[in-house]
Amino acid sequence: MDTMVFIMCLQVLAVFIFISMIVLVYCAQVHISASYQDVVLACCGRATYKFCSLVVALYSFGTCVTFLIIIGDQWDKCKSFRSTECHCFLSGNTDDFGTM
Repeated sequence: MDTMVFIMCLQVLAVFIFISMIVLVYCAQVHISASYQDVVLACCGRATYKFCSLVVALYSFGTCVTFLIIIGDQWDKCKSFRSTECHCFLSGNTDDFGTM
């Protein structure tokens, strides 16, 4: 039963996203806007435009930080695998070669 409710919620969200994209494209065509921020400026005003710019900048910053954290986690695993590989190879122990 919970799965059906979840699927219904996803379908409602998909319809909402589709309709909002249609409205966004319509507003862009009416105001002859080239970007999302131009549409916000033309339809909602300068205060909303500044707020939208701030939100986009914060979202981009958060995405970059998340990306760097993920790369940092993978880099530690890669370095530990490489040091294990070299240690096993140099010690002559080939049973553990390449295992973590």
